[in-house]
Amino acid sequence: MAAAACAEAGTKNVSAGTRFAAGLARGENKHNAERDIMAALRRSHGVPLQCKISYVVIPIVEIRQVRRLAATTRAAEMKGRGKGRGRGRAARGMNFLKRKGVAEKVVVYKKWPMLLPSNFARAFAEAGADEWMQHHVNTDFNASARKSAIPVLVHGDEGQGKKERNLLILNWHVMGAQSNSVLFRKFPIAVIRSANLAYSSSGKCLTMEALQTAVVQSLAAVAHPSTAGIRGDATLQYCAGKGDWKFKKEWLCEKKDYSHLAFCRRCKCGQGPDEHWLDSLHLSFNKPEEVSANLHANVPDDLPFRRLQSWHMDMEACDLLHVLWLGAAKDSIGSVLLEIITFDPRFQASVSYDTALSQVATLVQDFCSQYGLDRSIVEELSLQKLHVDSIQYDYPLGLSKGFANKVLCSWAAHFLADTTVPELRRPAVMMWALMSFNYELERNDMFFDEATAKRIYSLGLLYVQLHTMCAKDCLAEHRPRWKVRPRMHSFLCECLCKLANGSKMNPKHFSCWSDEDYIGQSCAIGKARSIHATTIGLRLLQRLCLVLNAELAGP
Repeated sequence: MAAAACAEAGTKNVSAGTRFAAGLARGENKHNAERDIMAALRRSHGVPLQCKISYVVIPIVEIRQVRRLAATTRAAEMKGRGKGRGRGRAARGMNFLKRKGVAEKVVVYKKWPMLLPSNFARAFAEAGADEWMQHHVNTDFNASARKSAIPVLVHGDEGQGKKERNLLILNWHVMGAQSNSVLFRKFPIAVIRSANLAYSSSGKCLTMEALQTAVVQSLAAVAHPSTAGIRGDATLQYCAGKGDWKFKKEWLCEKKDYSHLAFCRRCKCGQGPDEHWLDSLHLSFNKPEEVSANLHANVPDDLPFRRLQSWHMDMEACDLLHVLWLGAAKDSIGSVLLEIITFDPRFQASVSYDTALSQVATLVQDFCSQYGLDRSIVEELSLQKLHVDSIQYDYPLGLSKGFANKVLCSWAAHFLADTTVPELRRPAVMMWALMSFNYELERNDMFFDEATAKRIYSLGLLYVQLHTMCAKDCLAEHRPRWKVRPRMHSFLCECLCKLANGSKMNPKHFSCWSDEDYIGQSCAIGKARSIHATTIGLRLLQRLCLVLNAELAGP
């Protein structure tokens, strides 16, 4: 089928990057080859995945050029000029002045392309692609327990599109599904440039609200066997929402964020003298009986998600990538590295901090090679890389990549395992607790048993308490180490306290590791020369469908 489509499209019009005809047109570089192949497959009535693109009316911001009167423009530019200079400017003519204008932002309502989850699920069922439905809830549970429910998660984040402009990609995927490429297990919903997001005078994102309304209507349609129309009694059930704090704030219209003293969505920390947000010893802010009320009070009453059956604000999960590995652990590993080169006798001969950090970088690279990791994960270490300009005043931080911070923490736990230096014993136990916490998450499946949940909670709490103790001691010594930010509380409250309050679900399934990869690969596809910035919302959806069709069609 794929070969016939390539023949119909013409081998000279087939891009070498297209999987269908990589062997037919090597060296060719023609425009719009994907479009020709897509059209050929559609005419051949053999497209594996035929998903209807729906158009939903949403408010967006358009940048329009308001033309000014030529006479006014000319008078303004020639005011106060001499005759010679005036004649020089006039040589450009009136047409030049007419072209000059003022750009302004206008909120308009437009039909925006969306691949709704309901249409996508039905298209997959008709295409016979059953892999995405082979979730263990469907295959292992009996009918009364599973009720043919397929858990799905919705994620949104911004990536860098053409001309380095931010691009918001809303997508969904089935929990626990695996594939060779992230593009084959995550499916787009909508793509829109961040510059086109429209806001009300109160700061509410009107575009996000309209997109969420369409998503809720689609999910409600596939939540019941009578209206799902997928296959048999299969349904899609919204399980969790994923994303960083910035996306969640606009997507859910949250009232609390890191700019407020009372920033936590689950508790009332900061609102009373006895409820400090960093109370890792007594956890005075953790009041399970108030969690539900606090969560729902953080979002407006007219939020579209409230109309989705069984939705609860607690479904909007904590993302360990941003909260831990780009948050608390990032604060910890920067200080651990400086403590190692300061107190470990193996680095006492170094003439400067940068020299010692370069030696640490070499040890980390050897550690990566030993365990089969890429040495370029940590290319270099220096005070500048740790965000330190003045060693006496600046708090060190880890690297900007979450996986690099995880590798550094793993190396530090390994390096400090047998340390006898008194100043490094507490950091050694801290890194051991953090990596043991990560190990327990990785080796367990969807749900914990009672003993495992308690062990994971204890390891995470030990890590936070040790970081807090180190920060307190260094504060008394007037040393800038062990920075503490609100993300430490987010990890403590949204992850650990949730386990302490009875949750047995593994938080690793809500991390955005693969979602970040999906955003990056999708944005890379959107940077193609043949995609115009104004039509990227439609063209990127079409190309992502083309990628799925290429996988389903086979070689």
